[in-house]
Amino acid sequence: MFFFNRKKKLDVETFWKKKADYLFSPEWVDFANVWKVQCGESFFNVDNEVYYKHFRAVCIQLIGIIISRKNVRRERRYDLMEKRNKYLENINACEIAELYSKYNSLFGSSFQDGVRPMAQEFGISMSSENSKKIEDFFYDTFYSILSNMFSELNNYKLI
Repeated sequence: MFFFNRKKKLDVETFWKKKADYLFSPEWVDFANVWKVQCGESFFNVDNEVYYKHFRAVCIQLIGIIISRKNVRRERRYDLMEKRNKYLENINACEIAELYSKYNSLFGSSFQDGVRPMAQEFGISMSSENSKKIEDFFYDTFYSILSNMFSELNNYKLI
């Protein structure tokens, strides 16, 4: 008996483009604001533009984690990195690209849990006074976002 993979195939570039378009949409700003409000008073004095830039950079890293974990061929991941950089360049988001590189390095710096150093940097970047509260809240938030993206892709095979 033969077993077939019944998962629908989804092109990794299509997945990236869909996620990237959402990240720079008004709907994403609403999504980001929900998390900011849920974090509570720790976030009252955080500059919105700083928050959006850092949160977008983290989300780009989270998308990259998903793509890596879904066993996308190495060549496709490299192609996608080029497309990601071009996308950010085309929308004049160079600062977000730089922040993404920082979060990418932080993720790779840990042998146990790369999300923790990302959350630490995120907390420090948002507030020196409340960085630990923000770190703890967004640590869970980042895992929630990862979980949702994994669930979304459960019926797909990225190619």
